[in-house]
Amino acid sequence: MEALILSCSTGGGHNAAGQAITDELNLRGWTTHFFDPYTLISQKTADRVGNAYVNLVRFSPALFGDVYEIGELYQKAEKAFGLPDPVLQVQAKAAKALYQWLEANPVDIVICTQPYPGLMLTWLQNKGLQVPSSIMVPTDYTCIPFECDVKTTWMTLPYPALAGEFQKAGVAASRLIPTGIPINPVFSKPLTKEEAAKNTALDPDLRYILIGGGSMGTHGIFEILEQLEPLLHTDPSLHALVLCGSNQGLEEQIQAMHLSQVTALGFTHQIVDYLHASSVFITKPGGLSITEACACKTPLLLSNPIPGCETQNALFFEKHHLAHYARTLADIRPMVQDILNQPQRSSSKPSWFASNTQRLANWIECAVLLNSHPETS
Repeated sequence: MEALILSCSTGGGHNAAGQAITDELNLRGWTTHFFDPYTLISQKTADRVGNAYVNLVRFSPALFGDVYEIGELYQKAEKAFGLPDPVLQVQAKAAKALYQWLEANPVDIVICTQPYPGLMLTWLQNKGLQVPSSIMVPTDYTCIPFECDVKTTWMTLPYPALAGEFQKAGVAASRLIPTGIPINPVFSKPLTKEEAAKNTALDPDLRYILIGGGSMGTHGIFEILEQLEPLLHTDPSLHALVLCGSNQGLEEQIQAMHLSQVTALGFTHQIVDYLHASSVFITKPGGLSITEACACKTPLLLSNPIPGCETQNALFFEKHHLAHYARTLADIRPMVQDILNQPQRSSSKPSWFASNTQRLANWIECAVLLNSHPETS
């Protein structure tokens, strides 16, 4: 069996979800193709699309929030007055290139982890062109603007409780499959705190506060450290770990502060170990990062969301008791204290998250097998 997985570099989560699906299908013996469809036009085009989003949320997050809100309002008007989807219309050139690729490389199914590729397939269908069975995989805990205009064969639900929201947005219930946001299976493997501490050369007797800004930057890190300082000062068993990723400047700034209870971590492939070793994870609510933390059952404190989908992620996780949500910096210290004082309650995440990728892969295999063996009268 053969699958095409499509993503775009508009945030690391889309690519991470696509890679998780690709890896799982490869393990099952599938032939897979995974790429950004804009590269079929040119790498420059793909970079332009990705960088436009990255730069907007990094340097003007409030403006991104305004654009997101405008998108929500337009989508309501679109449904009420039959207006055209502007995001769909601009996919024509990439859609034509994708169709040529599919003609030359037939596959059993197409999986999209970002709405733009899904809208390319929709554009082709609207033109009466035949495309393979397809699945749209949302990577946030909300139906983002124009996602409901994606007319793939099926659309996954990030969490079962979101069925009503997606149906209200216009996605037929018959198309929705509750498989969750796919993540690397390594986050689903059981690991004790002691094992994780050994893997990362950490002291298993300390309680670690893990702090991350996500793939889009490190907004608010120093403000968070300032809020945590009184806790660290009064409790020698606490230690803060700051995930700096590839931001060498941030890493050097933290190191220059010479704080005995704060460690700056550079780029690492051991995120899963640090999650299991930590008593709380403070992060902005990106869809993939909070799903990974839930799979590890690491207590979550969400802060500094990018206005728009990340705000919705935080509200959804708070509503369903999957995380604390710090709306202000002043909320961080008491919420961390609450999590540390009640570790069992804070880490009681549903095991549902741990099987997201396998659940989706099982569904994909069943769908392809059913399509290849249709019922005969």
